[in-house]
Amino acid sequence: MFVLQFINIEISLITTKGQVVVPARLRKKYGIKSGKKIAFFEENGAIVLKPVYKSFFKQYAGILNDTVPTKEEYQAWKKEDIEKEEYKLAK
Repeated sequence: MFVLQFINIEISLITTKGQVVVPARLRKKYGIKSGKKIAFFEENGAIVLKPVYKSFFKQYAGILNDTVPTKEEYQAWKKEDIEKEEYKLAK
């Protein structure tokens, strides 16, 4: 495994099987052990990995119900997410 560490950036190579090694420092920091599930998201043009905890599912409770959001509702949610992210970056 090849890992570079520079400030708070760590780089890992993807294997030919599409596997990626999470650096040991991050595994220890976030309690990620062998067999732990990781969620992958696309967010603002980036791939985000998050360990899956019970609280992870609670934050999305109710999102999958019988009603399908309208295009306008989806666009409003997306706009809100983008505005929140831009606000965080502006700080």
